[in-house]
Amino acid sequence: MKNRKIKTAGIVLAAILAASSASGTSVWASEMTDDQDYEFLTASSASEVVVTTEQELIDAVDASSEDPESRTKIILTRDIAVSQKLVIPENRYIELCGDQSGRRLSTKRKYSDSTLNPAGVILVLGDLSVHDLEISGSNLMRTVAVYDGVLTLDDGAVISGGKITEHMNGSGIYISDNTQTKKKAALTINESASVCNNTFQPTQQAASVSMEGIGVYADQAVVVMNGGTISGNQDNTSPQRRERTATGGAVAINGSLASFVMNGGSIEDNTVKGNGGAFYTSNGASVVINDGTIRNNMCYGVGGAFYLTSSLTDNYNLQINGGIISENIADATNSAPDTDHSL
Repeated sequence: MKNRKIKTAGIVLAAILAASSASGTSVWASEMTDDQDYEFLTASSASEVVVTTEQELIDAVDASSEDPESRTKIILTRDIAVSQKLVIPENRYIELCGDQSGRRLSTKRKYSDSTLNPAGVILVLGDLSVHDLEISGSNLMRTVAVYDGVLTLDDGAVISGGKITEHMNGSGIYISDNTQTKKKAALTINESASVCNNTFQPTQQAASVSMEGIGVYADQAVVVMNGGTISGNQDNTSPQRRERTATGGAVAINGSLASFVMNGGSIEDNTVKGNGGAFYTSNGASVVINDGTIRNNMCYGVGGAFYLTSSLTDNYNLQINGGIISENIADATNSAPDTDHSL
């Protein structure tokens, strides 16, 4: 329990008590008279809010906890399609879930914050954990964007249906860390969570088709995979195109502060027309494989499983301590020479 003292006049005390009750705070007071100190005892357990509409979901997020020890649990009891991005504000701690298997949060339309990097259906600036809920980009846009925030995918969390076009990164999840802040952007994928069936679909008129990370793109951020799957993420670039610069079918990580640690789970059946069927790294990003399975990923460039690049100041960094890596295919016909390192 946490104690919080306030000094208030009787005229506003009723409003304070009502607000505390509505937010799930337990309140005890005795001899409540004007101009007196009162002690509010706040329970550390998370409050729960049930939502059935987009507006109720927005309101619940706006009223969510700012205490990391008292996460607000928001439960969807109906499928909800949002018409604007759902923003998890900075310093908010939310657990988002469905009331049953198969519950879905999706978007009605495509929307963006900028030309190059549109926000996702959910934009995470704070701390969000998800379980027993599918979040879908509805094959219209990126599914989740994380900027200096923390995203944890637990049992039953599914990130799917994301779609990006040329010169964008991370169809399923885009996570970026601003190195000038004290926070560290982080993504954790736990048992039975899934990042799947996201796509890269360049427009027909585009002259080039650069893209990194169809499933997950991490820029100077930390990704830990303890279980679950990253699978079925696909590059839908036309085979007639000569430019094959889309890279990282499952994961792309960029920057010397970026890392991907795999402790379990599987990365399977991802396809990209450029390099790195499973992984693409750049500018000194590191990959550590402790356990898990990396299998049946394919690229039409170089590196069926891994394609590692370096810069003038940062070396490539791959450490394999365990796990299974098999049946990954690279068809490098007519591709650029392998000037970096692939596997």
